[in-house]
Amino acid sequence: MCSREPCVHASMPLPTNYRLGNPLLGLSMAELYSFSESKNQTGLFSRHPHEVLSELKEMCRTYFSLSDRIKEDALVKNELEKELLVYRRRVKEAMDLVTASYLGKGIENKKIKELLFYMDADEGIWEATRGMSWFRKAKEAAETFISSTWRWNSPSS
Repeated sequence: MCSREPCVHASMPLPTNYRLGNPLLGLSMAELYSFSESKNQTGLFSRHPHEVLSELKEMCRTYFSLSDRIKEDALVKNELEKELLVYRRRVKEAMDLVTASYLGKGIENKKIKELLFYMDADEGIWEATRGMSWFRKAKEAAETFISSTWRWNSPSS
């Protein structure tokens, strides 16, 4: 389940070319774009998810174009890697929530769409959201589904 454009996968170290989300469902960045299509107005300190996801794609391209052998490139690459790690976790969590919304009726798409507007927000907002019951239930549902499909599709089964 590799995509043609470089991106990062939440469970693997940088760099990788795997798509985020559940590989059985094949949720891609493009689907996250379409999921975030909303006429909602952004908050005072937030940007539209499309802007953030486009910036993330550009950061990935830049990251993979930099050399480890050139000192200046390596410094920039290290700084980008720190940012990409934060975004990687947030995008994976958003994709897990979208996966969970496909699986159950108890997860409101409205909450997920609101969360997408905080993709570049302060970590405190994300930590608070991660502590909410709806977020924990959705993550648990997605992880349960992912682990069960992994067992079904595993060659050793």
